[in-house]
Amino acid sequence: MSNKDYTRLPTSESASEDLEDKEKATWQRATRRVVTSSFIAVMAICLGVAVVVLAVSWCTRTTSTSARPCESLAVRLEWRDLNREEKREYLRAVSCLRERPSRLGLNQTLYDDFPYFHTRTGEDGKPRSSNDTPSGLICATAHYTASFLAWHRRFLYIYETTLQQQCGYKGHLTYVMFQIGCAERNADP
Repeated sequence: MSNKDYTRLPTSESASEDLEDKEKATWQRATRRVVTSSFIAVMAICLGVAVVVLAVSWCTRTTSTSARPCESLAVRLEWRDLNREEKREYLRAVSCLRERPSRLGLNQTLYDDFPYFHTRTGEDGKPRSSNDTPSGLICATAHYTASFLAWHRRFLYIYETTLQQQCGYKGHLTYVMFQIGCAERNADP
């Protein structure tokens, strides 16, 4: 028989070296996990601090034109909380927009510019099928982005400002709470 046929039995010295190598490898893996976890925790804390600092600096920044505090806040009332005269005034202002020419240069009214712009904001020029959106409508991509709420808030502000500037409306936009008073809704315009 040749020496190749026999496997060498571990001596106590080589066995202890193997054990030390395994322990060392285990310790290194554990250390790597701790370091990685610590790094992720530190990065999360830094990100949190950065967000807070940016939010505070953004909220407190002032420019020469916006250094004054807010003089009055717009309070938007639910439609049923308006009195009869306030409802009439709002409807008069909306009707007034229907008498003004389009600012978009289309063959429509200023009132019609708003839904036209609303449904087309964010379009990328690609044809859309009714299956592309959850509602089944052919909608613009603005409704499916992270900036939707800010965009929509600005859009409503522009609509309200247009009612006030173009038609002399003194109030603010109203809203309807659809989940209450379904029977009452039939009585309102």
